[in-house]
Amino acid sequence: MLKPSPEQFIRPFLLYGGLVFTIIRRAVIVGMVLLFLHLFVVTVVPVRGASMDPTLADGAYILVDQLTPRLRPLSRGEIVAFRYPQDPKQKFIKRLIGLPNDIITVRDEQVLLQRPGDEQPIRLREPYLSLSTTTEGDIAASLGPVEYFMMGDNRLVSFDSRFFGDVSESLVLGRAWIAIWPLGGLRLISHFDPLTASQ
Repeated sequence: MLKPSPEQFIRPFLLYGGLVFTIIRRAVIVGMVLLFLHLFVVTVVPVRGASMDPTLADGAYILVDQLTPRLRPLSRGEIVAFRYPQDPKQKFIKRLIGLPNDIITVRDEQVLLQRPGDEQPIRLREPYLSLSTTTEGDIAASLGPVEYFMMGDNRLVSFDSRFFGDVSESLVLGRAWIAIWPLGGLRLISHFDPLTASQ
């Protein structure tokens, strides 16, 4: 019986070793692409609690667009994901109420906005709130050039900028884009401009 030559002996190892190397290389490439997308393009943030009811329910998972905020500024009324200022490991989703250099006042269950150059504050009309929703608090917040004021749509239970203050631009993750879970609630997230005023 002929003994296998060294080439015949090694060939299966080269074949399967090459296959394993190819699989590992492709897995690494896919992993790097997914990591890049997660860090710079999109990320998923869960909704915890009832602070955004009825717009976003507790337990929903939101795909957050991290790219376009780098290309165009955030707008008042958009739903935004950000890191909690007092513990950046936690991620919150709220509605952006105050932009940089605004003055936001909460009094008599009303939210008042004074933009740079405005002589008088105006009351925000907020169509995304339930009719029974009231905004509690007695606050006057003057925002700096890279600060935002965030509030939940369910004002009675929302832990937001009324309690923990402004949110630095560096803590903002991006715009809420698509509700991806539960599957029955799959939809694009709607954003509203609350700047139409009732004086």
